[in-house]
Amino acid sequence: MGTTAVGRRDAMQLASPAVLSLGQIPGAEQLLFAGEVRDLNGVPVDNAVVSIWGIDLHAEASGRFELLAYGPRSGATPVPVTVTAPNHIPLSTSVAIDEDTKRLDDGTLAVVHTFVVETGELR
Repeated sequence: MGTTAVGRRDAMQLASPAVLSLGQIPGAEQLLFAGEVRDLNGVPVDNAVVSIWGIDLHAEASGRFELLAYGPRSGATPVPVTVTAPNHIPLSTSVAIDEDTKRLDDGTLAVVHTFVVETGELR
């Protein structure tokens, strides 16, 4: 039986592309968190879920995801991310938001990342 990519019950469920509008949070900056989920052969992974900040972001069929939200200022500690998809081993990692994080023309921090997941069953 393969792993499934279902959202966590306690997490906010959003479909990509998504905008999370909670108003401006003190000490936070507008942040674009985007990228794609691929397998070891570079093939886009269907039905992937990227979990960050207590949000389960359901990627598009192409494996692409995009979330515009307010997040920690650059220089903060790495942000934990979990990626799940049916018939793929879950991936737990983190992304850095630091002085090297790209800024868009409007000042938005842009974290763009490709996550690679391995085909198989949870061990």
